[in-house]
Amino acid sequence: MNIASLTGMTESENGFSPSSQELMNAFAMFTRASEALEGVHGRLLQQIEYLSQELEESNAKLRASLRETEAMRNELLHILESQPNGVLVLGRESKVIHCNRRARELLDLDPERPVGRMEELTENRQCSDFFRAGLEFPEREAAEEISLRDDAGKVRRHLVITSSPLHDTARKAAGVIVVIHDDTQRKRLEEENNRQEKLAAMGGMAAQLAHEIRNPLSSIGLYASLIHESQAELAPARKWCRQIEAAVNTLNTLVTNMLHLARPTPNISEDLDLHAVLEGVLEFALPLLDANRISLQTSWQAGCPRILGHSESLRQMMLNLLLNAIQAMPDGGRIRVETQQESLGQDSQRLQLKIADTGIGVDPEILPRFFEPGFSQRRGGTGLGLWIVGQILENHRAQMAVTSVRGKGTEFLISFPCQAPDHASRPAVGAPGIFERIPA
Repeated sequence: MNIASLTGMTESENGFSPSSQELMNAFAMFTRASEALEGVHGRLLQQIEYLSQELEESNAKLRASLRETEAMRNELLHILESQPNGVLVLGRESKVIHCNRRARELLDLDPERPVGRMEELTENRQCSDFFRAGLEFPEREAAEEISLRDDAGKVRRHLVITSSPLHDTARKAAGVIVVIHDDTQRKRLEEENNRQEKLAAMGGMAAQLAHEIRNPLSSIGLYASLIHESQAELAPARKWCRQIEAAVNTLNTLVTNMLHLARPTPNISEDLDLHAVLEGVLEFALPLLDANRISLQTSWQAGCPRILGHSESLRQMMLNLLLNAIQAMPDGGRIRVETQQESLGQDSQRLQLKIADTGIGVDPEILPRFFEPGFSQRRGGTGLGLWIVGQILENHRAQMAVTSVRGKGTEFLISFPCQAPDHASRPAVGAPGIFERIPA
């Protein structure tokens, strides 16, 4: 149907020419094309809606996967942070991918400061070399024991560090995982066990040896005293006898130290005047001091409270400290022994004992080892004297501080808990409170 038929006109009536027919045909084709295009557009909209739904579903799955991945990542990080061992993840170019809380503690790192490079982890050379070797040879598993020391050179932490390779998705080396285990407690228990085994063996040997030595030693001392009395008019003999007596005193102290290893802990129950114990020990040690050209100066504070203790152990402690001071003054010198009362409160008193010498002194880094069994700076020394001093003071609940200056001397400051304030000792000996004895 064309326009002319719709209007009821003929070509002659409406004036259409044959070329107008072509235009009408074209218009009809355009109409059909528009209708087809409209259908295609509708189908396209349906396809777009379908794809949008597919995309939304894919995005939802992706978001869920990301949430699961993030949750898994947080869980893994929580596991790493909860580990009792330190964990480091080192990547290429010395990058620190992860450093957990325990690793920061063991390496003394600031918990708030971020760590990006391996060089920022520690200043300890052994640790740095181990980390560096792990990155240079990532496929190699390695382990090493490393000791961290303080400024004085004392070991404060034992670490066991292991490294394992870290691979990427292509199974190529991407770095290393380092695990740091704090082995300090086990190491100390092992050292303590070794020390106890050593002391037990030494105690058995000491008891047997000391009993064998003590009898002839007593005889030597007795005969030296008899010679001293019978040859009093001969100065050389008197001098020799005093040297024999001093040597016997030294040997007797060493034997008593050895016997102490095999004895059980004594009962700390005697009501003692510390001044009386000290004066008895000093009188006993005078021949030894004279033989070594050492002067003695004492100062007792009057009215000091009494202490609970074990008199024989305290005498042994004092003899060991005197012997240690004598050995520190090979060219002679001076020993000063003082007591002083220390008030800690209304009903709390302590009695301080100070023993100072003018000997060679020691370096500060050696002081922490002073009371280790077997440690001695003197060639041929047993290393038991000061250790026994520490054990005796520990049994008496006494506190001790040691200071020493190389070339100037050493000072021991010991603080004993006292009896009730009404238990006072007798007054100090000597009018001015200081009694000095210079050997002839």
